[in-house]
Amino acid sequence: MSRNRFIKKISLIVIGIAILAVFSFVCGQWRTKAFSSSNPAKLLIVEFVPGNIKYASLHFCSDGRITHTADGLNFSLQPNCNSLEEHSLLEVLNNPNITFNPPVSLTSSKPINPRSYFYINDYLRKEALRYNFSTPQQFSIDIKGPLTINACPPTIGTAFNSSLVDFNFFKTQLQNLGINVSGYDFVAVTYIDNYSLSLEHCPRYANQAFFGTKYVFTAIDSGGIGSEYHLQSLIHEILHQLGASDTYVPNSDAGGPDWCHIANGCPADPDGIPNPDNYPQTKGCIMVPDAAIVQIRHGISNLVPASMDQIVICKKTAQEIGWSGSVSTPTPTPTPSITPTPTPTCYGRMANCQPTPTPNSTPSLTPAPTPTPTPAPITSTVKVVRFSGDPKVYVVQGTKIKWVPNPDVFNRLGLNWASIVVLPASRKVNFQRAKLLRAENSDKVYYITEGGLKRHIPNIETFSSYGNLWQDVIVVKDFELSAIPDNQLIRQTGDSKVYKLENGQKRWIKTAEAFNRLGLNWAQIAPVNSVEINSYPEESAIE
Repeated sequence: MSRNRFIKKISLIVIGIAILAVFSFVCGQWRTKAFSSSNPAKLLIVEFVPGNIKYASLHFCSDGRITHTADGLNFSLQPNCNSLEEHSLLEVLNNPNITFNPPVSLTSSKPINPRSYFYINDYLRKEALRYNFSTPQQFSIDIKGPLTINACPPTIGTAFNSSLVDFNFFKTQLQNLGINVSGYDFVAVTYIDNYSLSLEHCPRYANQAFFGTKYVFTAIDSGGIGSEYHLQSLIHEILHQLGASDTYVPNSDAGGPDWCHIANGCPADPDGIPNPDNYPQTKGCIMVPDAAIVQIRHGISNLVPASMDQIVICKKTAQEIGWSGSVSTPTPTPTPSITPTPTPTCYGRMANCQPTPTPNSTPSLTPAPTPTPTPAPITSTVKVVRFSGDPKVYVVQGTKIKWVPNPDVFNRLGLNWASIVVLPASRKVNFQRAKLLRAENSDKVYYITEGGLKRHIPNIETFSSYGNLWQDVIVVKDFELSAIPDNQLIRQTGDSKVYKLENGQKRWIKTAEAFNRLGLNWAQIAPVNSVEINSYPEESAIE
């Protein structure tokens, strides 16, 4: 190498180092500015919606309750609510001055403010006080929208069963609409769609922070007003832009630790757990997916917060965003105790889990599972969930979700309509469907079909032929089981013959004309195996 070429190469390296130094300095100055409470960062929120958008509404009832409704989801309506005031999700998001004013007849007549996007400032101040930090980041917020787009935003891939949006689409939209973002420190693009409503909607998009830029993206549910997921999503992504990293690990199939079996990852131990020395947790860390509240260390399911009151900034995040004093243990916030989640069914690689023993009872005509204590009355502390795009409501019991068949059962179980938490549809795979039920004071075990019908399992051979486990049988109230319609139509897998069950016997329905004449429903035909279909005595055919 010649001397001139060597000098030229060295000069290029020096110039490169200088550019990096300047870039680092500028970024450092920007972050310092962003953390100056006397000079709040300018945040622009731009809302985009499809043309068929429908918004849930928040209602204030005359007895002091606050509940929500959503078009197309009659099951989410709370009964006996004399609504005094109503505000749509959009009003709540965008207006910090909305206030519910209780009537003076109520014991507590203090006005109630639903949380808007502007709550981000209150949340950061509240959390900073836990770390004795007095000057957290604050934001000056402008909101534009909702702006209607007529086609689904394009995608560039998937992550955690959600679509990754092509953000260049929204940049183009901003330019075409003449929205100048140059004067803002952060720009949050929010796409609001009918994910939990009975309407056509676009794919569920993943929330993202685009590092090295001022942009973040969130996708929220127009019917999900109850859980404050819109706030959690926005704050999570903004914290990324302030230097915070995620505090969760991928599941074991994606290269994570052996104990993580949740599809979209598990809270990191200890960084993703507010108080890693005590379980169950009562709060979740904001930099964890869905701010999951861990019930059992290294368990296979967690709770989802009902509101921002159950979501905190954990120690690692506080350190990353520059809150001095965050090295020390934060001052705990008093929280009500919650009912511990039962120990889940064990899997091969799970730790800290004791499997339920298989009963050694003598086989009888009807499967007789190990006697289970009568369950305590269900109260409002029980976790009640619904999944986006599915109007069914479920009670979470350990790792299982049990369908509540109708509003009457919901009320008789003492459940709370306001406590229903809407989860992303992708979370449903983290739970097992409660498909084996028996009523109190009865040995009869029923199978619950995927269509929500019940069928008595006729004998122990049939029970075992499906690989069922006795510990998976759940004891329910008599009225709860009675509310589930019977499964009367079956056919053997691989065989076109359809049978009608009558008094424990099967009758072949020989023709489609006969089927339709009886007013039967083709969608209610359940497939069964050969062991089960042969266990039913056959009576005369229906012609």
